[in-house]
Amino acid sequence: MCDYDGYVLSISIIESVYMSLRSHIALPNYRLSLFISPHSSNHSYVIYQFLSFLVAVIGRGDREAVISSLVKHADHLKTPYRCLYCLFHPHPAESNEAMANAVLIECQFLAMQFVFFKPVTAIINFVLEIVGVNGDFSTTNKWAYFYSPKFFVMLVVNVSVFLAFSGLLKFYHAVSEELAWCQPFAKFMTIKGVVFMTFWQSLLIGIIFHASYDNSSGDDNDDSIDSDAGSSSTVSASYIQHVLICMEMLLFSAVHFCVFPAEEWEDGYKAEYYKHTAGFGFKDFASDVNMIIDSGKRSMQARRDKKEADGAAALSSTTMEVSTNGLSKSANYDSMDENLPESRDIV
Repeated sequence: MCDYDGYVLSISIIESVYMSLRSHIALPNYRLSLFISPHSSNHSYVIYQFLSFLVAVIGRGDREAVISSLVKHADHLKTPYRCLYCLFHPHPAESNEAMANAVLIECQFLAMQFVFFKPVTAIINFVLEIVGVNGDFSTTNKWAYFYSPKFFVMLVVNVSVFLAFSGLLKFYHAVSEELAWCQPFAKFMTIKGVVFMTFWQSLLIGIIFHASYDNSSGDDNDDSIDSDAGSSSTVSASYIQHVLICMEMLLFSAVHFCVFPAEEWEDGYKAEYYKHTAGFGFKDFASDVNMIIDSGKRSMQARRDKKEADGAAALSSTTMEVSTNGLSKSANYDSMDENLPESRDIV
């Protein structure tokens, strides 16, 4: 098997099979669903696995080959974050190889921090649910979820997600030409789609249920009833999330089958891809549009240059004509002066 087969298998299994199986197990028991949250730390590991997959495709297990590929694009590499300079040796400013090595380490670190950070936030959320500190702790304000501890933990997770994806995208943009044959953007979108369908979908469902739960009309004697209703809304949101995941993972498993085809790793596939790429012709259409626009620009520039040349020629011709007329008139005046009789002859 190739060096990157393991990455493909881990991404496919964790993204679709494990996600759907976990949500199916969590459906009968709400407490169990808290422990195996649908947006737990497996996503962070999948993101890092995808970055490792791209690195393996470029270097085939050789880190120096990856650095050599990054050196070819040294002029376009963005300077790493200064707060990470303590991780780089040699210093990025010493040479192009040092800059390429620093960029690779930065991308790996940004993806790796999500792997370590996400389980911590998942444990915090689990503890908050167990002790009852969540978005329903207030019975006087239906917007309590937005200033609850869980909401702030979710905001912090978003920062970590942003850093992880920024590292992944930075590496992709640096070596996009070398990776074009395996269509990494389509693969990335499937992974991003699963993350979106689980994390953001869970957030949206939670917000809808907490916003629809209006307990402002209750009185002091109805606190227990309101609390039970809020807990019921949370359970309902969790059930809906798990049901949607079970259905969505079937779709994403089919998408994974299309974007991670086995034919990509056959001998000669890379050369065949660059020779001819199947598709809907959007790339050719865009290329033709650019060609027509460029042709129009060149035509307008040619007409503009011709107009300027004709104007210059006309101006030159007018100047020469004026000059010729001036010389002709001067010659006529001279001949007239020669033909006039001298004053002494008349006398």
